[in-house]
Amino acid sequence: MTEQGGKIEAFDGKIMLLLPPHAFTGNAQLHISDSEKIVLPSGNEWKAFSAAYTVKEQSGQQLKLPMHLSLTYDPKQLAGVNHLKLGIYREDPQQPGQWKYVGGKVNAMGALIETNVIEHGTYAVLLYDPIFIDLINHWSRKNVEVLISRHIVNGVGKQHFLPERTITRAEISKLLV
Repeated sequence: MTEQGGKIEAFDGKIMLLLPPHAFTGNAQLHISDSEKIVLPSGNEWKAFSAAYTVKEQSGQQLKLPMHLSLTYDPKQLAGVNHLKLGIYREDPQQPGQWKYVGGKVNAMGALIETNVIEHGTYAVLLYDPIFIDLINHWSRKNVEVLISRHIVNGVGKQHFLPERTITRAEISKLLV
């Protein structure tokens, strides 16, 4: 990759990186690898929708500007799952199997998710979909489940969300950010 930036596609277009000019100091050599084996956090609320892709610069240079990351997913895997619940996650390099939500705008027509990232690492399309028993027949279920999957709101326990409770100032602040 030259200092002018550019586009990199790998694995038959399953991952694409767009690097802006001056994302690195001078030229950079990016290495992208994939792994079908993804270690997910314990619990049945997690599911992988892509391979895991590791992006790193060979000499250890860090990004100075965000790169645009696009990952594809297999829409046949959705089987009734709302595609808006999918997200791009980065694996914690200090704790393999622990993933942090980094974002993602879903393009259902292209079966891809894209976001800007500022660091190298291992990325994958994952679904975080816990079930809260008090949301099952609630009018807000679909919207709240999307917010939960994007880690914007949380339940008040493993199985309860309490959708009729009063929202706190901290929760309002998190929603606004």
